[in-house]
Amino acid sequence: MSQEKVDQKKELKKNRKKIVKKNKRNAIIGTVCGVVVTLGIVGWLGYSGYSKYEAYQEENAVTTAIDLSAITDYESSITTVQSEDTNDTTTDDTNTEDSATDDSSDDTTEASEDAE
Repeated sequence: MSQEKVDQKKELKKNRKKIVKKNKRNAIIGTVCGVVVTLGIVGWLGYSGYSKYEAYQEENAVTTAIDLSAITDYESSITTVQSEDTNDTTTDDTNTEDSATDDSSDDTTEASEDAE
């Protein structure tokens, strides 16, 4: 009986590195599998909870009717006033550009007279 124990200890000592590697590998595989299963469960619970929440929101949706005619009238009055102001400004700008063009032709004529 004692000889069998001695043989077992020799065998364990001889294969210690292989046994340690195997134990580490099994521990890592167990940890990874545990994490994957946990993430799966948490993801499933989150998805189920969110879908129930969305269904609840759709069932209990509250709609409110709002009359926006006053805002629309106000916006149309603003655009009318702005377009009138824009037309006045455009007319003034056109007159200013015409006078600037006339001034530049006068400068050219004066420069040619001075050169003579």
